[in-house]
Amino acid sequence: MNEEEFANELKDIIDLATDADVMEEIDVEPVLQVVSIRSFDEAALLTSDKGLVIRLKDGQEFQVTIKRSR
Repeated sequence: MNEEEFANELKDIIDLATDADVMEEIDVEPVLQVVSIRSFDEAALLTSDKGLVIRLKDGQEFQVTIKRSR
């Protein structure tokens, strides 16, 4: 698995873990209210790194860089 594949898997996990319908089914209140998740490529960041840009409902935005160490 490379960095891009890992980032895509992580994106899917975050999407699932923050989906209101899924959380309602298992009777859990989502901690994060994620508005969007984009890859660095989709966000047009000027970097060769792989990662995700995560925007929350309150306007905060986080960048998660994926670096393979082994």
